[in-house]
Amino acid sequence: MTNQRKTISSFVALMLLTPSVALADGGGPLLLIFNFLAFLYGSVLIILVEWWVYCKFAGIPRKEAFWASLHVNIGSTLVVGFGFPFLLGVISVIGGFLPGNAGNISLAVGTWIFENIKYPKLTIAMTIFWLVVTFVLTVYYEKRLLTVRLVKREIESKIDLMKLSWYANGLTYTGLVLAFIVGWYFEIT
Repeated sequence: MTNQRKTISSFVALMLLTPSVALADGGGPLLLIFNFLAFLYGSVLIILVEWWVYCKFAGIPRKEAFWASLHVNIGSTLVVGFGFPFLLGVISVIGGFLPGNAGNISLAVGTWIFENIKYPKLTIAMTIFWLVVTFVLTVYYEKRLLTVRLVKREIESKIDLMKLSWYANGLTYTGLVLAFIVGWYFEIT
């Protein structure tokens, strides 16, 4: 590299480190990467836990239990995990244009968090409510996917598939809630 390029590169790097040039949202992509990795690790743990539940309680062969766990979790993540919140968000944003407090209530029901939110307690309550709704939708949707998969492969479960789905998702959602509580505890201390 020539001296002129080194000088220009050094100047640009120095400029990017100054607060007026490096905007506050510069860390956004790093946060996105961290969240994706947390999502990825969490998903792997969920798949492994549900794989164990399928083997232990349903007697599904190990290889098929793994693929079934992977299949139902990818399906439920796309439909329930992403699709349902997206639909809820769109509906609540449209409702946010309603006059008066109705718009603020709609945003709180959709769990939108922003500075000077008018109903923060409602937003927190609705977040918990939608977590429960998502849990129930996940149980039913994963049971449906698991039923179709096992019927196609002529595999019988030792227990009712609805009960199996409640067990598997109950265990993984409990882990998610505990992880959230631990993370929240360490954030406030």
